Amino acid sequence: MLLPSHASYDYLDPEALCRAYTQQAWDGMKDLVVITSFRFPETIAEPPSLSLQEAWELTRGFSYQRLVLDRNLAVVLAMHVPARAGKEGPPHVHVMALARELGPCGFGAFLGPLARDTGREIMESEWKAWRADKAR
Repeated sequence: MLLPSHASYDYLDPEALCRAYTQQAWDGMKDLVVITSFRFPETIAEPPSLSLQEAWELTRGFSYQRLVLDRNLAVVLAMHVPARAGKEGPPHVHVMALARELGPCGFGAFLGPLARDTGREIMESEWKAWRADKAR
């Protein structure tokens, strides 16, 4: 869980965060969460060029900077490693950001373009730039 610094400490509990988000919603509200998944095939390459911990930290750092600090969003991260369940596919991290800014008084403005069809392109572009910067 990643939160803006001005968020209530109560929101460190995901259930409390979701309950507050629901309470501050209204009938017909569509945009609830923006989900992006980042895949890491380099963690299972021979030899691996990235560890699972490095993949997690890259994603956490990106999410904290670009979503929490830059956009005031509450973010939940979840890493999946398919091989641990006997399945194929690279490890990946799901980044789930609530679709409204989180301010000192609660949830406010919607994300705008990030919560629309353009959101995937925006996130992919920012992610590529983040990875390129971290590779230097």
